[in-house]
Amino acid sequence: MNDNSGQSSGGAAGLIPPQALEAERSILAAMMLDQGAIGRAVESIDSRVFYRTAHAKVFEALVALYTRNEAADLITVSEELRKRGDLEAAGGPAALAGIMEAATTTANLEHYIRIAHSKAILRQMIRATNEIQQQCYASTEETATLLDQAEARIFAITDQRIREGFFRIGELVMPSMEHVEALFNRKSQVTGVPSGWDDLDKLTSGWQPGDLIILAGRPSMGKTSAVMNMAENAAIRFNIPVAVFSLEMSKEQLALRLLCSQGEVSLQKVRTGFLGQEDWPRLTTGAGLLTKAPIYIDDSPALSVLEIRAKCRRLKAEDKLGLVIIDYLQLMRSSTPAENRVQEISQISRGLKALAKELKVPVIALSQLSRAVEQRGGGGRPQLSDLRDSGCLTADSRVQRADTGAESTMGELLASGERDIPVWTIDENFRLVRGVMSHVFSSGVKPVSEMKLASGRSIKASANHPFLTLDGWRRLDQLEMGGRLGTPRRMPAPAEPAMCPEAELVEAAAPGRDRLARVAQVLHDPGLQALAESDLFWDEIVSLEPFGEQPVFDATVHGTHNFIANGIVVHNSIEQDADVVMFVYREVVYKPDTAEPGKAQMIIAKQRNGPTDDVNLTFLRECTKFVPYSPTMSGETESGF
Repeated sequence: MNDNSGQSSGGAAGLIPPQALEAERSILAAMMLDQGAIGRAVESIDSRVFYRTAHAKVFEALVALYTRNEAADLITVSEELRKRGDLEAAGGPAALAGIMEAATTTANLEHYIRIAHSKAILRQMIRATNEIQQQCYASTEETATLLDQAEARIFAITDQRIREGFFRIGELVMPSMEHVEALFNRKSQVTGVPSGWDDLDKLTSGWQPGDLIILAGRPSMGKTSAVMNMAENAAIRFNIPVAVFSLEMSKEQLALRLLCSQGEVSLQKVRTGFLGQEDWPRLTTGAGLLTKAPIYIDDSPALSVLEIRAKCRRLKAEDKLGLVIIDYLQLMRSSTPAENRVQEISQISRGLKALAKELKVPVIALSQLSRAVEQRGGGGRPQLSDLRDSGCLTADSRVQRADTGAESTMGELLASGERDIPVWTIDENFRLVRGVMSHVFSSGVKPVSEMKLASGRSIKASANHPFLTLDGWRRLDQLEMGGRLGTPRRMPAPAEPAMCPEAELVEAAAPGRDRLARVAQVLHDPGLQALAESDLFWDEIVSLEPFGEQPVFDATVHGTHNFIANGIVVHNSIEQDADVVMFVYREVVYKPDTAEPGKAQMIIAKQRNGPTDDVNLTFLRECTKFVPYSPTMSGETESGF
């Protein structure tokens, strides 16, 4: 979206792409006139909104000055552009003086922002439709694939809106009071979609609209049974319409499970046909209830978030959607190409959270747990670190705060219990931006390796922790000597240390940004251009050695899915997108001689807006049904009821 005025934006020959150069100049002029206007602009837009590259460069320089709390005027902006190597690209001091001539008032800043943003959206639409046309003419892929990619491009554009700013509390009080009054009149602890199990609903208040709930477990724990029990409870007992996307089991298999669960009849009896006289009335009653239940099942394989969203939108338009269930997350595919499976799963989890927010319904996604459950021992009880493929860091890993510039180790952040910590993170354009680390948590004790870079930076991490390379996110055990990792060129003030001598030597040996920019222009390569304009330096791996077993930790950063530790860009997990993370755990799977073979637990390991705890249930294995906990029933054998 960062077009030069002399470049085509993919439109018809001879046509000038949509633009609002006067509005762009007015935005920059207002920002140079008043530092407060910079903050207002940053809340709403970024540099990609500007059509003219020179304007984008000036915007970035203004934001950099604002981040360091330095005054923005002709002299400071010119010097910042010179330091960044962008003064010539911005048109030089004369162009800046021309912008300042437009400076009169900041009163209309929001109006100018809306104009520039709308033109940027139009340019994106032109580019997207031209790319779609070219792909259709080339016809090198399946029609279904082309259609999916076209929808993804258009939806990506429609999702871009000017970010909302503050609301006066007066605008929020009345809707809040109306909500409180509705809850008072309702007199119920459950304000969302009930799970059907009272002890669980007391902890969660039901599944809330807009929430993403991850329900995870190892094979044979009963994840699918649990989530289908939730579906039948919501639909039959509370008449809440449920959409079930089954990527593993067929619709016929799910129908049989639901029938056996409702009738409390052995699934094995139904499959073989060896039913007793007492089973038929139960099955008939269950069938009658299910026939009227608003449960909609789609068993299409390998669905993408885009396809699920399109199908859910249709149900929502028909008022047939109150809960979405997906079985299971790892069988989904991303709507857009991803460099590896770690990144693809991250895209999927972000997409599911966006789906929940857009349609204002809870989304429950099943997920497999890693084999670390068995490898760790201790009876197979799962924990948050088992959900992720992103690995962990040692306690001495340092994170720089974005508010004070002070550094804290992962161990210190865990001990403090602090939440919503401002940190630095890297966006999709490799730009350093502010993010929020919601919390740090322990991931147990794991073997780690220490990696050292040519700049002198080093970090200790588990084998499966991903790091940002020129080829995308790669696990530590996939890295090799001489490979290059993404590291910030410098961290913003107030703690902006000078680059160490080793880093200067490495940067001198590596292609600089100016050189990359020239090569990108010659080759017309947008990927190289993005690297040239990025805030990252690609540091070289010089050592990678085992360090033994260490206590390890991980963190949750929303949106960008990464943070800066020890001056190195590191990834984190799918757990960060979830509002609730639960595990299904049955001790009998690991200890067949347990005293209560029918006992099961729902372990709430994370709840963004509520407590964490364990909920005991009883699992009727033969009819694949979870029911409220009963010591008598849980103490029976697996074949008993």
